[in-house]
Amino acid sequence: MKNLKGQEMVFELVLIFSISLVIITILYSIFSSYGDYYNSSGLGDSLGKIRHLIAQNIIQLAEKEADGSMIVKIPDRVINEIYIVELSPAGLNVSAKRVSRFSNLYGLHERFMLSGKVPSVNGRLTIYKTGNQIIIQ
Repeated sequence: MKNLKGQEMVFELVLIFSISLVIITILYSIFSSYGDYYNSSGLGDSLGKIRHLIAQNIIQLAEKEADGSMIVKIPDRVINEIYIVELSPAGLNVSAKRVSRFSNLYGLHERFMLSGKVPSVNGRLTIYKTGNQIIIQ
């Protein structure tokens, strides 16, 4: 009878350990998914603000009669991720690995040829206006 009680105790301990391991795994998955959601949300908000800053400067430069250029300081990383700023005939797109924010620049593509692609690692980008072209570098 003594051996049976010892086996029951070992079985109970293994069962408790297994259930604890399952609970810890479930909690880790839940908190990890919430963390990913909040990081993605924060990344999207930050990219939206950067897009707005760049769009304002592009529109301001486009409204000037003369050709010119301006340097815009931007964060080199957002939530520890490098992002890409791209100006195309469709508009302005600021994107990281899993999130992007787009602006059509209020129809600016109808008056200007838009182009350029810049990674954020330099912490700045330059906007050039020459004739009917607007380029970012």
